[in-house]
Amino acid sequence: MDPIKDSRPTETGSLGGPTGADFLPTRYRGLFWCAALLAGFLETWDFRFLVLPDGISYLDIANAYFRGDWNAAINAYWSPLYSWLLGLGLYVAKPSPYRESTVVHLINFAIHVGALVCFEFFFVGLLRLSRTRQKPEERWAPLPEGSLWAFGYTLFIWNSVYIAPVDLVTPDLTVAALTFLASGLVLRIGAGESRARNFAFLGAVLGMAYLAKAVMFPLAFVFLGTALFAAGNLRRAVPRVLWALAMFFLVAGPFVAAISSAKGRLTFGDTGKITYAVWVTGVRDWVHWQGDEVGLGTPKHPVRKIFAGPPVYEFAKPIAGTYPVWYDPSYWMDGITPHVNWREYLLMLRDSAETYAGILSYQKALAVGFFVLFLLERRWRKFAYDVASLWSLWLPPAVALVLYELVHLEWRFVGGHVVLLWACLLAALRLPRGQTWRKVIQSVTLAVLIPMGANLAATSTRTLVHALRRPPHGQWEVAAGLQKMGLRPGDKLASIGNTIEAYWAHLAGVSFVAEVKSDDVAALAAASPQIQAQVLETLARTGARAVVTDAAPPFASHQGWQRIGRTRYYAYFFSK
Repeated sequence: MDPIKDSRPTETGSLGGPTGADFLPTRYRGLFWCAALLAGFLETWDFRFLVLPDGISYLDIANAYFRGDWNAAINAYWSPLYSWLLGLGLYVAKPSPYRESTVVHLINFAIHVGALVCFEFFFVGLLRLSRTRQKPEERWAPLPEGSLWAFGYTLFIWNSVYIAPVDLVTPDLTVAALTFLASGLVLRIGAGESRARNFAFLGAVLGMAYLAKAVMFPLAFVFLGTALFAAGNLRRAVPRVLWALAMFFLVAGPFVAAISSAKGRLTFGDTGKITYAVWVTGVRDWVHWQGDEVGLGTPKHPVRKIFAGPPVYEFAKPIAGTYPVWYDPSYWMDGITPHVNWREYLLMLRDSAETYAGILSYQKALAVGFFVLFLLERRWRKFAYDVASLWSLWLPPAVALVLYELVHLEWRFVGGHVVLLWACLLAALRLPRGQTWRKVIQSVTLAVLIPMGANLAATSTRTLVHALRRPPHGQWEVAAGLQKMGLRPGDKLASIGNTIEAYWAHLAGVSFVAEVKSDDVAALAAASPQIQAQVLETLARTGARAVVTDAAPPFASHQGWQRIGRTRYYAYFFSK
């Protein structure tokens, strides 16, 4: 028997579990909401000037969409939904370059609020399921509703602060929100709400999730498969799943068609292939892939190496963006044919396992609390059966975790999926009824919440103290300093050092056309003055207005180099 499929709302009163009492009164849910919003806002405000490389590309793509440059906007590596959200927010707010990153982080905070709403939608469905599984005549009952709410909210806040933090300018929190929403819909379909509109809504949500991140394309079919079997009556469910599939392709199809047309082949995105090539095949220099590795194919249009020693790379055309190499990696790595390098693959699997262990170690209080309740349950075979019966809840996130394990894993990728798996395990727990057990559950719940809450409170306090110190906007200082030196929006730059993190170039409205990588700066510094002069001449021929370094110039002579304001950056302007 599938408890999701066969569940129907019943009048059993409060989800009191072993006692029939609600351990977390409704008014305390407001406190958890306040805690979630406060923690998210503090992270947002403290990191309001931080935009990492992925964020720069999303912002560049957002600008391309909202100026109508479709050829530049369509990208087979970066999914579009997050760029649309950023572009819309920036279009409405119209901030100055100094305020742009602040507005971007406030957009992230709005996504955080939306994710909390989606989490509530999912968790209400989970609690309905828990209620229907509770039978008054049985000795065993699920955890009290209050305990489940407390664990759930804590997990959500933990995810937004530590695992997929709100301060990152990436689509991961958007993906988590849509994953919660899709899981909530599957729960409702399994609980008997299998109307066609719920299936249609599920298909549309999954389409949006794909537009947020390409990995959700294969995962969408896992969600649809669970919805099909969770609905119970296959004859009725099949046409409705087909309707959901149609809605999925209605939302996702135009972007699939656009990138397939741009690439000249059918594709839903090249992110997975490139990530696999980098982390499993072991491409040595994937940002400037030259096809040097045997058996990995031949690059169709690699980044051009215009000077050999030390290497100087040029990438002025045809890709747009602040840093064209990172704006569309699918163009520069087109032609790669990944295969398994077993040594690299085993190392990657080890690293992924360590990453999961790291996530679990950050949640050790919850893990210990769950283990204690699991031991107290004393019906472990039945627990395994109960977990198995919740397959439609845990299967999609489990598949997601396996996919990331097999290709490449970072904490921020899996936050929402980890929350779903924990929710499944907690919902499967059952403990004896009675006043004594009520006190035990309350004690364990508090034993989990106090250390996790204290950790979150300490983090938020440190964040608040740091935010009140008004950290400088270092990236803007570089952009403003270059403008005072005569740099203008639309100018081209060369770079020596760290180019990929140059958010200041985006703020200044300029783009890079050539670079000497950070790994080659030492070789440049050790080269003869004649070679150094040739490197500068080579960079000048790329059409760059100036060359910028992120440290003291690695040249024997500093003549012509100017420090940019009070920053650590230096610039050398070429003669017109």
